[in-house]
Amino acid sequence: MGDAQGERAQGRGASFTFRALLLVLLPLLTGLTGVALTLRSYRFARDTVTVLSRDLFRGLSNQAVAQTRAHLSQAQPAGELARRLVADGLGLAADDRTQLSRTLLAVLDANPPFSWVGFGGVDGTFIGAHRLGTGERRLNQSWITADGRTRLEEYAVDRGPEWALDRVNDDHGYDPRSRPYFAAARDAGEPVWLDPYVFFDQGIPGITFATPTTDAAGTFLGVFTVDFDLNILSDVVRALAPSEHGETFLFTNQGVLVAHPNASVVERRGARGQGELVRLDGLSDAPTRAFVREAGTHIDCQSEAQHSFAFDSEGETYQAMLTCFPIGAEHLWAVGVIAPESDFLGTVREDIARGVASSLLALLLSVGVAVFLAERVARPLRDVSVEMSRVGRFELEQRQREPSRFAEIRAIEGSLAAMKSGLRSFAAFVPQDVVRHIVQSGEEARLGGELREVTLFFSDLAGFTTMSEELEPDALVTRLGVYLEEVTAIIQAHGGTVDKFIGDAVMAFWGAPQSNADHARDALLAALAIQARLEALAETEDGAWMKRTHTRIGLATGVALVGNVGTPQRMNYTAMGDVVNLAARLEGLNKQYGTSILASEPTIAAAGESVVARAVERVAVKGKQEGVLVFEPLAPAGQAGDEERSLAQLSDAALARYGARDFAGAAELWAEILVLRPNDGVALRLRQQALDYQAAPPPESFSGVHVALSK
Repeated sequence: MGDAQGERAQGRGASFTFRALLLVLLPLLTGLTGVALTLRSYRFARDTVTVLSRDLFRGLSNQAVAQTRAHLSQAQPAGELARRLVADGLGLAADDRTQLSRTLLAVLDANPPFSWVGFGGVDGTFIGAHRLGTGERRLNQSWITADGRTRLEEYAVDRGPEWALDRVNDDHGYDPRSRPYFAAARDAGEPVWLDPYVFFDQGIPGITFATPTTDAAGTFLGVFTVDFDLNILSDVVRALAPSEHGETFLFTNQGVLVAHPNASVVERRGARGQGELVRLDGLSDAPTRAFVREAGTHIDCQSEAQHSFAFDSEGETYQAMLTCFPIGAEHLWAVGVIAPESDFLGTVREDIARGVASSLLALLLSVGVAVFLAERVARPLRDVSVEMSRVGRFELEQRQREPSRFAEIRAIEGSLAAMKSGLRSFAAFVPQDVVRHIVQSGEEARLGGELREVTLFFSDLAGFTTMSEELEPDALVTRLGVYLEEVTAIIQAHGGTVDKFIGDAVMAFWGAPQSNADHARDALLAALAIQARLEALAETEDGAWMKRTHTRIGLATGVALVGNVGTPQRMNYTAMGDVVNLAARLEGLNKQYGTSILASEPTIAAAGESVVARAVERVAVKGKQEGVLVFEPLAPAGQAGDEERSLAQLSDAALARYGARDFAGAAELWAEILVLRPNDGVALRLRQQALDYQAAPPPESFSGVHVALSK
């Protein structure tokens, strides 16, 4: 901008900043309207949340009650059936353990919620059928022997047509007559629910429904029991969480925790059968303890009822509901539901913020501010944007335009004019193409790198040179493009980074720039997938030319320097180091062994059991003195067949004998491999090498390392 233009701009009157306009007018309008809207909306939302949360809690509590009752509902019919069977002498004869066992198994099968079904006799005999966590059924038979000890025989029911004796204990220590359920049912003379307790063997929380049984004459014979694993109820309440940080839990009217989504219900103490259930007031989290305090006398659950209340814990307000419900005629349980109000108000606050923003926008539009901004700000900013686009194209011609009334936009216009003037001066000393590149460049990249463990990949298309001599350039480029597209797609699908193409060769790596703990596994799977894909393409009409070629791949894992290298004018994100050279050398070694993929020992070790691979030979690649054990990946572990696994085992054994100078034994094993694969290049080469050493043994310094003299 010239001096005359500047003077004319100043003569148009005092300027003001758009920033000042926004900081004064818009906050003023926001303050007048937003405060009232926010306060009213928040108060309404707070009341709404209270009502809605209570409805939600009521629904969750009722679901918890219904699912708990449904889980326990089959116990009473099963107990009544057992009582009648015993009274009629059918199926539950205490002196016939086999028939009794079959009947209990039938009851267990008919009632999936049951964890245990058992019968404890007055003579100390116990027969119980139960399910393991895997679903497998087990049968326990125990009785008191003459020396007063308890003999236990446990049978696996599902391993065959006959029960299989799986465990025997001559001093098991279990006597049903000493367990609480036996005395409770016997003394009551009718079916009873017991308080939750810890199961004798498993150490898990459970509840028992016990039914006393008598014969036709009324003589007490024992107690039939149905046990339920209460851990299942923890899964139930976990699914009934009222919100992200809310909880639903079950407990007895004595304050004993029955089910909780996060906390353990059982506290282990001492030997088996001596665990204790955790009390609600013994939990470590502050909200639950505050819930207990606020619930007060209601938590005793003297009758079926439902109570809603709020409480504070650690500076946050919680909504809560307590629902008491009966279990049988003897017990009352309760459902507790708690959740912080913030879980519900968070969304409400966002809605209020959006509503306030919308109201402010409507107010601004209604008073014509948008028109003012469009005329006074949008147009000059658009003009500046167009002018800067011209600069980006290096169109530096000076144009006359009316200056803006806003100081910030006027400053931008002045800076733009100064930049154009400077670029015009710079263009007098530097070719315009160079200047245009500088102007159009984006954020500047920086040279630098870091050491990182990666897996390197090198591939080469064998026969490419011959093919390039036979084809027209366009056809050659087309074929090479198809090939590189397939290879690149598989590398990227397995999380790899393609570094560069060198003709038909591909360099890639895993583990950078994105970290990947499974980089070796992914690289191996990608290499195997590439070979499989190229074999499939070779069978198609368009890919038939691939039958005349094959791809060689080298993989190596180790620490490399990865990052931007080059010059400030030109740089490339790549990897450097010994591991890069090793991968390239392994790709070339495929020619010597007749293989398609070769990988270093660290690559195979890092991949673990994800790939089946065979040891080839310990090789000192060209330029290195130290040998590295080279492997040929054969197949992903999940797809490997007997042939691949046998090949891996025979190859490992043959190489071990070879390294131990047992050349005859090694040759025999490689001969076995040739039976599996008559044209196996590795076996052909190494068998002949072993036979040569057998005829003319190598010196004592022989270490089994093959020194590769070519790349």
